Amino acid sequence: QFFQFITISPPSTLDFFTFYSITDAFNAWISKKSSGHMCFEQRGKCHSESGKGFHAHYLVKKIAKKGYILQFFDRLYKGERSKFKGLLPSSSVQVDERPPDHWQRTYDYMLGVKEDPSKQLSIEQNILWRESLKLDPIYEIKHI
Repeated sequence: QFFQFITISPPSTLDFFTFYSITDAFNAWISKKSSGHMCFEQRGKCHSESGKGFHAHYLVKKIAKKGYILQFFDRLYKGERSKFKGLLPSSSVQVDERPPDHWQRTYDYMLGVKEDPSKQLSIEQNILWRESLKLDPIYEIKHI
């Protein structure tokens, strides 16, 4: 079975705690359709850059077509009654479909096993940043 690797990279104007609330809403939506894992990362390479470029990765059993997933974010962004109106456009969301034999490599990537040596400083900073916010390295999303 194919799975989806979803990356949400919010605009720099969005604070982390609002982003966390948006991912919480997405997690709830996913849990009604599928199961998988998610993690938070950042792109900073030193203490002074810690938390810059924060984003979330999802590894889920295929939910739906890419357009259906992006519609979820469009409703959050454009919905008149959405508490997240105008905060996270669907253009901030990337959905990639991956074959089953790439699952473990993608999961390991989310855990910080990255082949690119230039990402090592970011990996180390991810650990410190998550600890400072009391975030787990990875979260399981269970199908309900």
